[in-house]
Amino acid sequence: MTIFERFVAVGPSPVSDVLDEAGFHSQTLDPGLIPMGRATSFCGPAVCVRGERRVATRTTAAAGSYLPMYGLPAMVTPGAVLIFAVGGFRGGAVLGGLIAGDLVEAQAAGFITDGFIRDRDEVAAGALPIVAAGAIPSNGARRIQITGRDVPVSLPGPEGSHVVINPGDIIVGDGDGVVVVPAAVVDAVIEMAEEIVRKEQILLANLNNLSMDERAVARAERMAHVRWLREQG
Repeated sequence: MTIFERFVAVGPSPVSDVLDEAGFHSQTLDPGLIPMGRATSFCGPAVCVRGERRVATRTTAAAGSYLPMYGLPAMVTPGAVLIFAVGGFRGGAVLGGLIAGDLVEAQAAGFITDGFIRDRDEVAAGALPIVAAGAIPSNGARRIQITGRDVPVSLPGPEGSHVVINPGDIIVGDGDGVVVVPAAVVDAVIEMAEEIVRKEQILLANLNNLSMDERAVARAERMAHVRWLREQG
């Protein structure tokens, strides 16, 4: 299996456990960013794009040009997860059915934004895993500008925290949510996450032979192999 298939097989929950134990405590996206449609498992390297509000609804695009948001599919590499960080922009949708279709054609593994989408029913019926803050009918294309590409971005985390995502970090998502794995520790994290899953399978197979106290101890000990990865500094 590829590294991405291995992460999908494990899922974000064991990966989050490893990251916490290994010293990376702000890697899970806010639960307010939710699957828009099928809660499909997905994984891929991050392609990071930053945007911010700029209203230009009365501006006519020059011949042969297009509004920047419509160029998002051209920024994606096959198998990547497009991260569009818009600073909580709520003035309109930053993705609709047409762009979602183009992202599928570009072979994107997923799309994540802290903004809104539209055409929710159409998007939900498509093949692209999408995580967003909600839905709105208005088009945000003339209300937002692209301010950065292939740069670190920040998305909301739980309880008012923020998750920094660098280009090339590994994004792992399913119905439980999304976890960001720093690129520098990917190999170690997947190996330790797979070991957690292996230990949990053994535990489940032996539940009938263990008291409640023994189960509690075994659940704690399943993390014993996880080692600290974060650099001190």
